[in-house]
Amino acid sequence: MSASFGRLVVRISFVCTVFAFVPSLALAQDQDRSTQSSITSTLRNAIRFLSPAPAVGAAVFDATPQAAPPPPQAALPPEEPGGITLGVKGGLIFASLGNVDPFNNPISHSLGTTFGVFVGSNQARTWTVVAELLYNRRSAEQTDNPANKLDLYSLEIPMLVRYNIGSPNPKPVRFYLIGGAAADLLLKSQLAGVDISENYQGFNINAIGGGGVDIAHFLIEVRGDWGLRSMTSGNFANQATIYQKTVVGLIGYRFR
Repeated sequence: MSASFGRLVVRISFVCTVFAFVPSLALAQDQDRSTQSSITSTLRNAIRFLSPAPAVGAAVFDATPQAAPPPPQAALPPEEPGGITLGVKGGLIFASLGNVDPFNNPISHSLGTTFGVFVGSNQARTWTVVAELLYNRRSAEQTDNPANKLDLYSLEIPMLVRYNIGSPNPKPVRFYLIGGAAADLLLKSQLAGVDISENYQGFNINAIGGGGVDIAHFLIEVRGDWGLRSMTSGNFANQATIYQKTVVGLIGYRFR
């Protein structure tokens, strides 16, 4: 009886010991997990603290490989402008038509007018060719009676070469020189309103030279115009030959 009671006591003590140990073991496992989580969190914070912070506005590093940029190409020289230009021009003529009119009356110089159109290669080039069509009125007046005016109306067709000073690139202001020749077709001649065309040659050839400035499509130009043939015909009084000499001041506008 006493032996059986002793075995019962031992068994009850073992069961109590087991029940007491199991909660302790579970608590230890929970503490281990908490410790591991705390250690992991501490290591992460340390890594973040030791890592250098990116600069403000700096781009995030991208480890993706990027394509290499293409090699730089050699710069091409600027192309010289081409095409044609059109424009209009007009101005005043100061002409020398000799010292006397066909009736031997002394004459003095007077201002005339000119206007017309022109076409040529692009004015931005260094060398250009320009063709013009001008309607001219060259005038003089009798010295003793200024009311009696001598007017010569002609159609002039200049063919000119223009040299632009400086580089060929377009500029807002360019100076230039011109030279060439012109065919001069006399349309009519009048003295005090009376036709006297039979006293003057109907065709002449003129030499032209001058210069100007091109300001953003506006032109200011001065040129000389010299007749290479005598103006007079066989019906001119007392003078076998008269060569017209003209100074022309022009303003114009080119559309390109």
